[in-house]
Amino acid sequence: MFKGFASVILGAGEGTRMKSTLPKVLHTVGGKPLVDHVLDTVLSLGMDQQILVLGFRGKTVAGHIQDNPGYGQVTIVFQAKRLGSGHAVLQSAKVLAGYRGNVLVLCADVPLITKGTLQKLMTLHQRQGNAATILTTVMTTPTGYGRIIRAGDQVVRIAEEKDASEQEKQVQEINTGIYCFQAPELFRILRKIKPNNQKKEYYLTDAIGLLQQEGACIGALVCTSNQEVAGINDQHQLAAANAYYTSRKL
Repeated sequence: MFKGFASVILGAGEGTRMKSTLPKVLHTVGGKPLVDHVLDTVLSLGMDQQILVLGFRGKTVAGHIQDNPGYGQVTIVFQAKRLGSGHAVLQSAKVLAGYRGNVLVLCADVPLITKGTLQKLMTLHQRQGNAATILTTVMTTPTGYGRIIRAGDQVVRIAEEKDASEQEKQVQEINTGIYCFQAPELFRILRKIKPNNQKKEYYLTDAIGLLQQEGACIGALVCTSNQEVAGINDQHQLAAANAYYTSRKL
């Protein structure tokens, strides 16, 4: 049981590449919606609070959650204007006002993340006393993913694909979008993020660089399975997730 942790699950994205009228997080893997996979895993960890951030067609997703009696302890908040991942996490600040524990940030479209991997991440974060701890993985073809930029073993920042230099694009260690933060540090640093990027959005990844500049300890745990941390953004990736889910069950 992970007391001293709250979870914030990001599910506000539009999912245009799915080419479907169904909200992305309600597409299914193994017959179960993506968001349900993540919620079930998170709830099994016994944390203090669970917060789900919704945006595009959020009322449809919220209706699905509210119709499931097993999700009665999940707090839903809405991101009215989708201004990036940092802005999405900030929508949970009121719910977690005064919370002195840690925050596990996950994505509702990464359905195959396991309880065991999250336990390892959270344990490492607590043991090292990090301001932030990132779940990473290594990919031979990391195109499209934020790269983990290190100085030795220390994580310096995360370079998003659109803003990365050619040298940074050669890095194969990537950000999975799953993190642990000390709650007070998270919400303090989120308010310092500026949308100085091509998309003019508030990137949660910028929190890592800002914390590092202040001298905070930033840790990382490498997940050995690319499939476990794969996000679902289109029908091809959904099919691949279903195939991996079936093979894992067998």
